[in-house]
Amino acid sequence: MILPNQGKYSDYWIFEGILFFVYHEIPFLDLKIAKAVLKERLEFQDGRSFPILCETNGIQDASKSARDFLALEGSILADAVAIVEKRIVAQSMIQLYLRRNQPIIPTEVFNNSLDAQKYLYNFLNANP
Repeated sequence: MILPNQGKYSDYWIFEGILFFVYHEIPFLDLKIAKAVLKERLEFQDGRSFPILCETNGIQDASKSARDFLALEGSILADAVAIVEKRIVAQSMIQLYLRRNQPIIPTEVFNNSLDAQKYLYNFLNANP
């Protein structure tokens, strides 16, 4: 396991080949914050690609430009993404957004980390 790093907007670490990414409390995720989050993650990954488990419970709201940016640019160095969101309404909104925007990498929404990890284990061979 690579020890957790604490960024300004999120914590992230690697465990068993999966990059875990947990947002801090963010009242409103705008494009500026989205770009800073991606920059921190890419610096941490140092050119290596991973399946990513992303916990979004800390995000209260997000601008359309931030969502669009993360849907496209957020796929850089990601083999697959499992979004963990425990709030039912937020899960529904994320699923609707994913259906409309069809991410370029496999992406699913889960209400718990264990199911998300099981999903991501299928993509570990994509990252030798």
